[in-house]
Amino acid sequence: MSTFSRSAHRSAVSVTVAAVLGITAAGIGHAAGGSSNHAATPMLDAVVALAPSMNAGSELRFIALPPCRILDTRYGGGVLVSGSRTFTATGSLTAQGGNAAGCDVPSTAAAVQLSLGALSDAGGNGYLTAWKTGTTKPLASAVNYNTSGPTSTLATVELSAASQFNIYTNSRAHVFADVTGYWTKPLYAVLSPDGTAYNGMFSGVVSVAHPSTGVYIIDFERSVRGCSAQGTELLFAGSRDVSVDNTYEAENTTVRVVVTNNGNEVEDTYVSISLTC
Repeated sequence: MSTFSRSAHRSAVSVTVAAVLGITAAGIGHAAGGSSNHAATPMLDAVVALAPSMNAGSELRFIALPPCRILDTRYGGGVLVSGSRTFTATGSLTAQGGNAAGCDVPSTAAAVQLSLGALSDAGGNGYLTAWKTGTTKPLASAVNYNTSGPTSTLATVELSAASQFNIYTNSRAHVFADVTGYWTKPLYAVLSPDGTAYNGMFSGVVSVAHPSTGVYIIDFERSVRGCSAQGTELLFAGSRDVSVDNTYEAENTTVRVVVTNNGNEVEDTYVSISLTC
C-alpha cells in the first residue's frame, strides 16, 4: 500500500484534470508483477507544467450553499462583550443560535464564506474580527458597527481542524452570520503504474493500494458517493479503458480503478482520476 499524507455537498464544482502524456527519465518503479513496460520520456513533465489544476493538493475549490444561519447570539450564547468567543461551522448549531440541523458544511472544509453582521448592544460603536481558532487574532476588522442598526458584510473565515473559528469585539454587540459557501480540497489523483502519486499530484487522498495488475484502490478523505468519477489513461492518449467505481465498498470514501488495454487485458499505466462532487 502506498500511503499519502493528508493535505490540510450541495453545489458541484468541476475538478478538471488535464491529459498527461509521458514520464521523466528519473526512475519511478512499477509494481512487482505489473505488465507495464512503458519507456520513460520527459514529455510528461512538460505537459504537467501546463496543468495548474494538478498542483500537489494545495489549491481549494469553492462550493456555494444556500444562505443558512450559522450563528446568532440573540438566540444562543448571548451578547458578546469586549472579548472573543469560539463558534463551530459543523453539526448542530443551536447552542450558538444557528440552524439546529447544521448548514451542510463538511468537516473537511478549510474555510467558510459568511455574511457576518453585528448589532450594537449598548448604543456604542465597535468592530468585529473573525479568525481561525488556534491562531493569532488579526489586526484587521471584518465588520465595523455603530448605533444606526444591524451592519453586515461578506467575510472569508478559515476553520481549524475541529471546524472552529473565533469572533472578537472591542465593545458590546450581538453577532449573527449566514454561511453562503465553503472552501475544500478537490478530489483527484495522478498515478504512476505502481500506484504511487506522480510528482505528488493528488488532492484529498488518504491512501492508494495497487493489489494487482491494472487495479488501483483509492481512499479519499471524504465521501465520494454521488460524485461523478472520471478516469483517463495518460501515456498513450486514451488508448486504454479506465473504469472507475465509486460504489466499490460500503465505505463511502473509496473508489476502485481498473485499466484494460485494447485486448481487454488488465494493464498498469499512468492514469488520472478526478471526482466532481
